[in-house]
Amino acid sequence: MRTRTLALLALTSSALALVACNNEEAAKLTEARLSEVGVHVKIDPTLAPPMMELLANDFITLTRTQDQIARADSRAREIFSTHEGGTVLKYLNTRLRYFMPAASDEFLLQRCTLPRELRYSDFLGGEEEPSGMLTAAAKSEMGAANIGAAVWLLAVVNDLQVSCRIGDTEFPVDGTRAGLMMFGPGYKAAEKIIGPLKIKLPPEYRQAILVHEARHSDCPSGLTEDDIAVARASRNGSEFDRNYAGRQCGHLHKLCPAGHSLEGIAACDDVVYGAYYMGAVFSAAAASYLGDTDDGRSGIISKASIMSASAADSFGRLLVDAENGKLELGSTSEVRPAHGSRER
Repeated sequence: MRTRTLALLALTSSALALVACNNEEAAKLTEARLSEVGVHVKIDPTLAPPMMELLANDFITLTRTQDQIARADSRAREIFSTHEGGTVLKYLNTRLRYFMPAASDEFLLQRCTLPRELRYSDFLGGEEEPSGMLTAAAKSEMGAANIGAAVWLLAVVNDLQVSCRIGDTEFPVDGTRAGLMMFGPGYKAAEKIIGPLKIKLPPEYRQAILVHEARHSDCPSGLTEDDIAVARASRNGSEFDRNYAGRQCGHLHKLCPAGHSLEGIAACDDVVYGAYYMGAVFSAAAASYLGDTDDGRSGIISKASIMSASAADSFGRLLVDAENGKLELGSTSEVRPAHGSRER
């Protein structure tokens, strides 16, 4: 019996090692495929191979359609052609850099040099507070989350130097452009509508998620010492939401107000040209482009109608006139003096 048990343990260990080996190989192959089309990312081997395949196909498809999508809407043209050197891909490539699965805090602690106990972390929200920046996504089916800005903000507020490791690559989290992406079950190829009935989601649906998440890598004006003081003084995510003025740094979401379908959840925007606006513009442009193609118009629920619904959902999360301001797509990790103080 003992011999059989040992044999089973050996087989199990071998199988686990084979899965790990296959995942590492899949990650490297996916990175190579993406590199061939000008997308340079690092993929954590724990990301499921089907997710790697889906991501690779979405980026590769975008190389063929990005010009038509950008031309289909004047707002998309302004963002991706005028400001980003002509391509949606460049916009993504400079902002999304490291891919990993949506996972627990423990997994993140294994990947990043964050201490287990932080003096200031209540501003992100806790396990019992669904309004928190990181916990809000966990309460629903998360598609993707760019957590680079949140990790950097934690580091700045706690006066830490933080680095993370994805695969065999270690990198500093020294600004919002860290581009640390988590992918969850909501980043998917199909959606259930009635019982077992599913509809296939077009790649543009997921590409809009990437465009949205990429905006979280922008911090046009940096932070102020006042912003850091507010984060340190906040006892919970709701208090931080009320008092924090540096939301454009990382384009952090706002709690949706009373009466909104997502009331009390950090799933709205009160900054101009925020993440929901970017995703909405891409979705609207994709709907227009697909509406001009036979493939995009066909089916009981067409690809064009799916993208129109995606655009409407994102536009419905805007709490301000999203275009009533200057479009700024840069990023800086500068911390400026508090309001009213003199620079030294």
